[in-house]
Amino acid sequence: MAINGGVTFAPRLRDAILAYGKPGVTRSVLERVYKFSDGGQDAVFASAPRPPGGSSADEAYSPLWLAYFVRWEHPGQRRALTSEEAILAASDAGDVRVERSEIVINCPIVQTAAGTLPHALVTP
Repeated sequence: MAINGGVTFAPRLRDAILAYGKPGVTRSVLERVYKFSDGGQDAVFASAPRPPGGSSADEAYSPLWLAYFVRWEHPGQRRALTSEEAILAASDAGDVRVERSEIVINCPIVQTAAGTLPHALVTP
């Protein structure tokens, strides 16, 4: 993933992974990012700093992301899933399979000078 993204590979980040259960239930320094295996939609981040930048007081946000891969069980029933809640509900319904990886990504969410977050889907 680091090579494909043109960023530094840091295998030590794997040491941040704890043994825990269902995403969104056990708290750790790692947040969750959901990547769709078929590339059919952009990644979904479990949280974002509110507001981005030095004035953020969001205690839930972390710039360390544990990657989860989302695979459609029936690709013909594919639809946009735009939040962690929607992904977990689709998993509970048997529509998707969510698999935890051993990939930890250090990727802070920041604003650009224009105040936008390019190439990101952030939902409240």
